[in-house]
Amino acid sequence: MRQIAAQFRLALLLSVISLHAMAFGPQVNISPSEALTAAQKEVPGKLLSNEMAEEGEELVYRIKILTAQGVVKTVNVRTRDGGIVKAED
Repeated sequence: MRQIAAQFRLALLLSVISLHAMAFGPQVNISPSEALTAAQKEVPGKLLSNEMAEEGEELVYRIKILTAQGVVKTVNVRTRDGGIVKAED
């Protein structure tokens, strides 16, 4: 019985991983450096961080930039096409 339960958990885990890859794999069409270029066109400044995150149903690069005025702004860039989702303080 324990072996069947372990096999079921493994199969479930592999299914979830496969679904996640199918859902998000095709959405990554731009590199982190391309995302940074797009973000700095929107908000010029110094890069503080660049990470991948989910924004609703989309995968985005969440980029934090320090402006010349000393304000930290966050710019979300779609991984699919490099479009700006939003820029905020």
